[in-house]
Amino acid sequence: MRRLGLVVIAAVAVGGPTDAHADCFGCGDHYETAVRPAEIAYLENRLVRLDHMGRVRRIRAEIEYSEAVVESLRRRLRDYSRVNVFVVGNALDLSEERVELALRREEILVRELREQLVLEQRAYYAHKRAHAAAAQQSIAAGTQAAAVRPAAGEPTIVIINH
Repeated sequence: MRRLGLVVIAAVAVGGPTDAHADCFGCGDHYETAVRPAEIAYLENRLVRLDHMGRVRRIRAEIEYSEAVVESLRRRLRDYSRVNVFVVGNALDLSEERVELALRREEILVRELREQLVLEQRAYYAHKRAHAAAAQQSIAAGTQAAAVRPAAGEPTIVIINH
């Protein structure tokens, strides 16, 4: 998925103009410097979101399967406890112990998968916050550059501090 995302981003960055106005000789540079990075950032953010959704879906499926295995092992242990009324010299002790160990392993796996899901959510929201902060900075920088840059033909004032 990540490779496909990089190919799409590279295609957008290298590809020709996507706007009819970008063919204009005077405006082409403006389009390349102002709009293209925003398009790339949008596509990158979308790919991160889609990748995140796929990982979350896989983790939740693994959790669901592991919980089903845990329930199955618990049922098996209940069956052993009904059969093993007399524990002395019972041949099922070894099987019951293996099931208990498998149950512990699956419970640990479920706990680890839930923690992984939480960490995935945290990483995704941290990425969203960082992306929003970067977008806000670029908007502020663009606004400041537009406010400071005089229009063509206007006189400029230069202030020199010594």
